[in-house]
Amino acid sequence: MNLRSAVAGAVLIAFCPLVIACSSTSTISDKPTIPLEEESISERRSGVMEVFNSCMKNKGYETFLGRPDPNGDSTEPQNQSGYIEALQICDSQSGMSSLQNEFAESRAERTPEQIKEQNIAILETLECLRSKGWNFEDPLPDENGSLNLRFLRNQDNEFDLSEARECMTSLGRRIGP
Repeated sequence: MNLRSAVAGAVLIAFCPLVIACSSTSTISDKPTIPLEEESISERRSGVMEVFNSCMKNKGYETFLGRPDPNGDSTEPQNQSGYIEALQICDSQSGMSSLQNEFAESRAERTPEQIKEQNIAILETLECLRSKGWNFEDPLPDENGSLNLRFLRNQDNEFDLSEARECMTSLGRRIGP
């Protein structure tokens, strides 16, 4: 046996198991699979917000300063290039704008009964906040008749989301799709 035949035999022996393993047919298990339940937008929101807020803090912004206004004063904090860049990076990392778009779509698909139920929950939450000393005017409905806590501010132009959540929890309510 010459050297060439010996090398060819060694190569064949080394690669034969690999060829057999790659060419063998595998079958998908006949066991039934249970689809995983998708998280709701509300459930995903907390994870997305955590990633977004953590990213913003790492970029030097402890709080959300607001949406940039392309026609606004460039000296306003939310219109400064560093903040805008941080928003873009953190949105990319967290998927915040995608989730916001999905949330807007889900709100548009609500039935009149769902809107009414959520409006009642919002008004109950406002009453709870008022009992804690907050002074709010009632929110105005949007084009679909929906009320929204997002745009409410007290006399100091503040809104404490953690207190609103405490009120919703104490009332056994959930606001959102």
